[in-house]
Order: sequence, then C-alpha cells, then structure tokens
Amino acid sequence: MHVRKHDTPCHEPTVASILHRLGIVAYDCEKIEVALRFMSMACAQPEAPAQCHRNHAEMLHRCGQLDKAEAAARFAIQCDSDCADAWDTLGTILFDRGAVAESRDCYQRAVQIKPSFLSALNNLAVVLHNLGEFHASEGCYRKALKLQSDNLEIQLNFANLLGELKRSGEALELTERILDRRPKSNKLYRVALELKRKLERAASTQIGAEPILRVAIGQKGRKPRRANIPLEACRSNRRS
Repeated sequence: MHVRKHDTPCHEPTVASILHRLGIVAYDCEKIEVALRFMSMACAQPEAPAQCHRNHAEMLHRCGQLDKAEAAARFAIQCDSDCADAWDTLGTILFDRGAVAESRDCYQRAVQIKPSFLSALNNLAVVLHNLGEFHASEGCYRKALKLQSDNLEIQLNFANLLGELKRSGEALELTERILDRRPKSNKLYRVALELKRKLERAASTQIGAEPILRVAIGQKGRKPRRANIPLEACRSNRRS
C-alpha cells in the first residue's frame, strides 16, 4: 500500500493536517494501530481533505476492515470527485470484495482523471484481463509500458496475457528479457521463471500458457497488487 504525502497544503497547518502527518509517520514506523487512531482523528476534522480520507481507506484496507475502508474511500470521492487516488483505492477494495466489474469502472475513472496514472493503468489492465476483455487489457498494458518501459511487474503481467492469447513467442521473448535483468524480488523472479517454463511447453505443444499470476492485482479473491507500494499495494517503491 502507498500513503500519499503531498495531500496537505503548504500554508498554515490545520488540526487535520497535523494529525494526518502523525498518522503517516506512525504508518512509516509500522505502528498501524497508532496510525489508524491518528488518521481517524484527522478524518473527523471538518477541514480534512479527500486525500486524508483516501489514506485512511488504504490503512483500513490493509487491516482487512473492508466495510470501513470502502466507506472511507467513497467519502474521499464525495469530498473530491476528481481525486484519482481515491478512485484507484476504491477500485482495489471493490476488487477484493469480488465486485470486479465495479472495480474496473473505478480504475477507468482514475485513468480518465489522470491518464499518466501508471498503477491505475496497470490495475485496469489486470481487471480487464480478469473479465476476459483481452484486447482492452493489452491496450492498457501498452500504455502503461509507454509510461515506464522498464517496470518488470507490468512486463510480467503483459507476458502472462500474451501467453493466454497463445502468442507464446512474444510472451517468451518478454519473459526472457525480464529474467535477463535479474529482478531484485525473489518472488517476481520465481514467477517469471515458472512462466517461462510454461511458455516453452506451450510453444512446443502449440497450447496457450496457463494463467499463473496477477502481479498487479492477483487472482480473484486475493489482495490486489499494483505498481507502487505502501498504501497502494505492490507498485514500485515510489513515495510521494
């Protein structure tokens, strides 16, 4: 998950902004219960911005409190309907709840607001893939890779889609490039290696590779993973 840190204005601090900042500090120190208390107090202030409610939603989501997380994310959107982060977060929560089509709509809204929103594009691609909308999913992956061509998680997601489309040659070439770069994540490396083996078998038998992962969001029912972490799940380690 990923807590946004640019949500409070630079002028005179408010009670909400101070409490919000304390919540983020506690979160960074992995004191989640303390962080939640500060964030809850911040959100109780009338001047609390949408991003504050969105970060609260992310923390609640991490703790598995999906009802409260969804309510907080929806409140963030009520505060600011153009808060792309809030739409992205709500999409992830809804995906976890099994509302895949509704999560797609949220990610589409996030991308509409912010076309360069890499993690939302990646998430949207995974959801479209999950829904069987392969052509649209491929388009989103390509847009995401134009924004960050060296993102190994997105490349691996895309390779998996290509394998399911029985384009084993393209998928294998992409997977080999990923492995050549020796991903720092052992898990990502293992998954890429497993995908390569499946693709090699598929290429030799002319059978499409099996779907084996969703690096961005995961299979239905698993916690979403995206392209930027701490309060946004497995994204790059970008912190704003």
